[in-house]
Amino acid sequence: MSIGLKTRVAVAISALFVLFATLLAMYVHYASERDYRRTIATQQLLLVNSLAETIDDKLSVAQHALLAESAKVQTDIAANADKAQGFLDHQHSLHAIFDNGLFLFSTDGRLIAESPFLPGRRNRDISYRDYFQITMKTGKPIISAPYQSTHSPGHPAIMMTAPIFSEQGRIAAIMGGSLDLHGSNILVELTRRRMNHRGDLFLLSTDGMVIIHPDKTMIMQRYWGGDNSQLAMVLKNPEGTTELVNARKQPVLASFKRLQRTPWIVVAEYPLTLMLAPLERAKQALRLVVLGSTIVVLVVVWLMMYYLMAPLSSFTRHVETLAENGSEDKLFRIKGVNEIATLAKAFNSMVVALDSEHDALLESENNFKALAENAHEGMLIVAGLGIILYSNRQAAILLGRAISTLQNVSVERLVPDEARPRFMEYCLRACAGEQVEPVFECEVLRGDGVTIPVEVTCARTVWQGQPAELLVIRDISQRKLAETLLRENEERLFFLAHHDNLTELPNRLLCYDRLVALLSIDLDRFKNINDSLGHEIGDLLLREVAKRFSYWVRETDTVARLGGDEFVIILEEIEDARYAAMVAQKLIGILAQPIVVGGHELYISISIGITLFPSDSTDVDGLMKCADIAMYSAKENGRNNYQFYTTNMNRRTREMLDLEGELRRGLDHEQFMLYFQPQLGLATGALVGMEALVRWQHPVRGVVMPDRFIPLAEDNGLIVPLGEWVIHAACQQGKSWQQRGGVPFRVAVNISPRQFRYGNLSKVVAQALEQTGFDPSCLELEITESMIMGNVEAAVRTMEELNDMGVMLAIDDFGTGYSSLGHLKHFPISRLKIDKSFIRDISENANDAAIAAAIIALAHSMSLEVIAEGIETEEHLRLLRELGCEQGQGYLFSRPQPAHLLQSFLNL
Repeated sequence: MSIGLKTRVAVAISALFVLFATLLAMYVHYASERDYRRTIATQQLLLVNSLAETIDDKLSVAQHALLAESAKVQTDIAANADKAQGFLDHQHSLHAIFDNGLFLFSTDGRLIAESPFLPGRRNRDISYRDYFQITMKTGKPIISAPYQSTHSPGHPAIMMTAPIFSEQGRIAAIMGGSLDLHGSNILVELTRRRMNHRGDLFLLSTDGMVIIHPDKTMIMQRYWGGDNSQLAMVLKNPEGTTELVNARKQPVLASFKRLQRTPWIVVAEYPLTLMLAPLERAKQALRLVVLGSTIVVLVVVWLMMYYLMAPLSSFTRHVETLAENGSEDKLFRIKGVNEIATLAKAFNSMVVALDSEHDALLESENNFKALAENAHEGMLIVAGLGIILYSNRQAAILLGRAISTLQNVSVERLVPDEARPRFMEYCLRACAGEQVEPVFECEVLRGDGVTIPVEVTCARTVWQGQPAELLVIRDISQRKLAETLLRENEERLFFLAHHDNLTELPNRLLCYDRLVALLSIDLDRFKNINDSLGHEIGDLLLREVAKRFSYWVRETDTVARLGGDEFVIILEEIEDARYAAMVAQKLIGILAQPIVVGGHELYISISIGITLFPSDSTDVDGLMKCADIAMYSAKENGRNNYQFYTTNMNRRTREMLDLEGELRRGLDHEQFMLYFQPQLGLATGALVGMEALVRWQHPVRGVVMPDRFIPLAEDNGLIVPLGEWVIHAACQQGKSWQQRGGVPFRVAVNISPRQFRYGNLSKVVAQALEQTGFDPSCLELEITESMIMGNVEAAVRTMEELNDMGVMLAIDDFGTGYSSLGHLKHFPISRLKIDKSFIRDISENANDAAIAAAIIALAHSMSLEVIAEGIETEEHLRLLRELGCEQGQGYLFSRPQPAHLLQSFLNL
């Protein structure tokens, strides 16, 4: 059963109304909820920030008060329990702050005195407490984590400590003040405040332990009971407001603010169900309004359509009858004056016009066939996917085929295989109605297999009522023959004019027609600007340099940028070399002025190499090579100068250029291989890892060490593809070792600065691990301090991406760079590697020994492993064991070797 037009229109209008009303309601609700959430979140965050400042201030006051009174404790007071008891009992101001009591502890962890005094507790051992151990180790006051108090049994408490020093500067005792987390003090006051009378305010530690909470049963409990990865992420950076599920399994709006005095977090949470309850009630009311309005609109529209559509229904029946029976009475009887009558008049006019056009189309088709059959050019009509619908007699003659064999076949069969893609692209684009060249030259294949050059003209047409393309084909064999003869004559005349008749060598006219100078320019130390200020500033600098170059040369000269910071200037038709020298000196001078980009005032210098045509070389490649050699010579002569190319230029410059080309070919031909150096546990001698080291197996030079080619690869950017190969090859070898069994060990790979910053390192490592199946936990990437500190935020982001994959990270050459320990402790690293420069003279140089000991102590304090490189003697090994170094590598154990020569170290 079909649905009438009036019903469909009514339903459509009603649907549009419902859609509009629904979208409007959704937008109003969304905007209201968004603004409401934002307002609540802002208010809540302001409250948390204010409370955090208040708590920090109160903790600061309490700690300073404790430190001030601890400074009054003399050595004799600390040594006498009765004097100590009297001293603590008279600290009324501190008692007002520390409601769980004041304490004095000896350096071996015994309780000397406490106030209020409790019998039987003197000399109690508290040395196992974290706050005592940390204070004794650091010599600094601390605020402890919550612990179960023995002074107020069953009550959780926190302890503030203050070390008491003797006249010799040693810790003589420790004074402590305790806050009862069930009592009434500066922290517990926080729980008496409420967020909008329904939310909670409390304190958390950075590992999610509840410190203060209105529900006292939650103190010293984990804030969340199950897996709440969102909260775990928030605790890593506890600043701001977010939505999450709390310990009661309730969705809440939670705001976080970290304290300054101690690693605690002030938290405010407000249940979302309570916060959004008013909005939910408004949403229900809005739904009822939309539903009622829809019913009313549907009824009203249907009644209107019933009366308005009656004439249109009559017109529709007439059209259906005309289509089915082909009645001679094609015209519709018009009644009334309205839109339906206008439509009927247009229909009658269209019927008359179609009859006329049908007659004209038949006449036009007959005329086209008569014209095409007598034309001198071949004509094809193609449509769709290049199917030939019509061919005239001349096209069949030109193609050496019968007309019947051309119709209903693909036009691609008319062209040779090598020309087919280009020809079909042209035809298909033309058939699709795209703009194509009016004249197209190609070759077609005759029926006897001979190819002939043709010229194809394309025009849009209609064939049997369907869009099509008319292809007019002309044989241009004679024209092509004439063009070939003319071109050969022109080339012969040019050759005779510019070459000696006897020897056919270039003559003076060709070689000395004009003198040309080519200047190769390189910005000095441009990489430092890119690395320190970023590529955006580097690009702005390059644009300004290009503007200055272009302004100071003639219009006839050419300024080009080859890539990176390399420019070329071509000086045409100069009188002698002195002009090139003058231009070079001018360019050096204009860059002596500072360039201000992005708010930075930069000073840049350039090194210029100059070569002359034709005295230095007669081809472009030769000139570029000579100019580069001269430019490298300018760099070796102190930079910020120019050098003319001479045949006796520094041989090392040529070698470096040759080496760069060989390095590129070496990457293409896989001439690189990996050596591995074992890493052993110093206490057990067991294998713990292998460091992968790249070598170049040069077909002529033999094995090339990294110090010969790594700096060059770093400068020209080849270090990125080379580093990708090293990572993949190391993972592949590590997977091979894993498959052979034995105790698993790590494979360490050095990462270059350029690859770390710009080489999309995370993606490269992920692809290598996926392709080789290597265990990510057995892959260790070694990075240097300088890589991290250049851009700490970007470095941390890259390191966290690698850490999330399970890849281990180590700091290589530690101690030779500069890094902030405040940053270092937040990096996801697992190992520090002591640079071999500190190990080489560790047995003779006290400073090197002290530095190594400090690095090892620092690593242990941060729960990091330590590995020393460059262990070459038994004395090195003995000293490092005594200092507590866990792992090492060096020539004492093994030199770097190919994988197949290290069987003695593998437990396979």
